[in-house]
Amino acid sequence: MLQSKRRCAFTLIELLVVIAVIAILVALLLPAVQQAREAARNSQCKNNLKQMGLAFHNYDETFRLLPPTSLNGPLTGVTAFVCILPHLERTAQYEQYMAKVGNTYPTRLLAMEIPVSTYRCPSDFIPNDCCAMMLPRNNASSYGLNTGSLTFRPNENTGAFTDYWNFFQAGKFTGLRPVEIVNRVTSISYITSCDGTSNTLMVGELGRTLADFHEIQGDPSSKFLGGYTAWGGTYPIGMTTASMAGEFNPKTYTSEDSLEAFRGPHPGGVNFVLCDGSVRMIHSNTDNSILERLAHREDGAVIGEF
Repeated sequence: MLQSKRRCAFTLIELLVVIAVIAILVALLLPAVQQAREAARNSQCKNNLKQMGLAFHNYDETFRLLPPTSLNGPLTGVTAFVCILPHLERTAQYEQYMAKVGNTYPTRLLAMEIPVSTYRCPSDFIPNDCCAMMLPRNNASSYGLNTGSLTFRPNENTGAFTDYWNFFQAGKFTGLRPVEIVNRVTSISYITSCDGTSNTLMVGELGRTLADFHEIQGDPSSKFLGGYTAWGGTYPIGMTTASMAGEFNPKTYTSEDSLEAFRGPHPGGVNFVLCDGSVRMIHSNTDNSILERLAHREDGAVIGEF
């Protein structure tokens, strides 16, 4: 009696069907996996802002004021982010940073080489060799201080943070703001007496997300920077300041205002910590009038839902 041969392998059609089913499953699952990863990164970004908000509150409780964006003049690099390092449990790094004055001192550069995870959004792509004037890559940051509703350099700072210096005015390096502009010291209690801490932005995302911003503008073959955001080093070495003067959450460089425009890598909006310590995302389509009121510490305007 003849016995039928038992088939031991898939036919070509069966194999193609299996591959197609697997491809469909991967296509269905991959967006969900990516969304879950982005949600985790977004949560970490908000936690970073929460930690910074607490650190600035602790600084304010100690000194009865908020640190200026640049503590003792341009180029020295003593930013507000440097000032709160001890309140982020980084006292040793702070002391190393402050050991000498000037960005080129070896101890300061060594301090900049130590990564500060709180100043990095995990969704923000920080390119290699992205910092100006040979500063370490770990000096790059993802966050900016709210200096108000006007361009930072030639105007009075109307936000939670002010600066004692103006290093750039009308296209020229001049050293100081016009004499008629006097920026005052700010504090949590002062902001509370103005528009209130729940109506004033403190720190927001200032990511390296300008897709066409290179070391030589217009030359895509030159070093990609994505922005100048840094936690150490002040303008023009690094930018710690942000405002609502330009387009909110831009993706490309259109003018100098783009460099200090709040922006982030997350879909839908930009994360902020407000002066009351609360953290939230502000959507990209939020009305400009609301954005300006949130950035201004004492405009007296009523802010609706945002």
